[in-house]
Amino acid sequence: MQSRGKSPLRRAPTGGLSRASSRTLLAFAVLAGIPGSTYASPSGEHEDSRNADITSGPVAGRPLSWLTVEGSFDCPSAYIFRGYNIHDTGVQAQPSLTFSTDLVQGALTITPSVGLWTNLTSQAFGHGRWKHCDELDLMGAVAFLTAGTSCQITYFSYSSPSHFAGRVTELGVTLSREPTEETPRSASLCPHFGIFQELSDAETHNLGTYIEAGLEPRLDLAVADTSVVVSFPVTWGGGFNSYYTEAGGRSTPGGYVAAGLRASYPLLGTLDLQGEVDLYHLISDSVREANHGRTTLFVMALGVGCSF
Repeated sequence: MQSRGKSPLRRAPTGGLSRASSRTLLAFAVLAGIPGSTYASPSGEHEDSRNADITSGPVAGRPLSWLTVEGSFDCPSAYIFRGYNIHDTGVQAQPSLTFSTDLVQGALTITPSVGLWTNLTSQAFGHGRWKHCDELDLMGAVAFLTAGTSCQITYFSYSSPSHFAGRVTELGVTLSREPTEETPRSASLCPHFGIFQELSDAETHNLGTYIEAGLEPRLDLAVADTSVVVSFPVTWGGGFNSYYTEAGGRSTPGGYVAAGLRASYPLLGTLDLQGEVDLYHLISDSVREANHGRTTLFVMALGVGCSF
């Protein structure tokens, strides 16, 4: 495994296929060097961009609930986060669980949530009793939604039970625009912007800043009396303070650009099937090195998730 010299623990526990108050989905990524990615649920709910890495807030038009439980079980062929290759060998399983509640104050919906995400591997990464559990992430967030605009503040704690990497903590803020009754999914670009600041890094003590911006236009298609949601995500990921670097170690603002096609299909109840195809262009030398020298990646994914 190659990394950028910082702890690889950078995955949002629900991002991801993840975000805090949206449904997280299982992903099967076929190796071409696979960055983690996020999904839109069949109902059109925005899943953070993994690109794991934005956590979306409450969804406009979603029924309010005193408690929502969302779960997923991911089986990717490679674990890549924000362009960096964490693992691309062996079998991996990535279960996640999120609990959230909706609080209403006039036209404002406030959604606190907590979640966890873990990466289990057939190959031992690290040592000790938990050598097949190389990552365990905890998340706490609060999202504010009004008139289709969401702002979410999220705290992440990335740790490694197998001692594969040191503990990292991070605080992020995400702004996103969701469809409303006045602006349906078919007429919305669903833009998002997020900034995430590392608060601590037990390995390098170099605190980087990750930035992401993107759009995700969506369409509702009727297939056999069932609504299939198709979206077209476009994402740019960058950063400061050596989050991405050039060959000489100099910090560079650009990390990667990705464009793709996503589709989701309801199976039974709240159980969803989702697929995705993405094309990634890797910009920085640190990301290219972490992906075995590749500059372009073609990615496919398949997943399931549920909520109640």
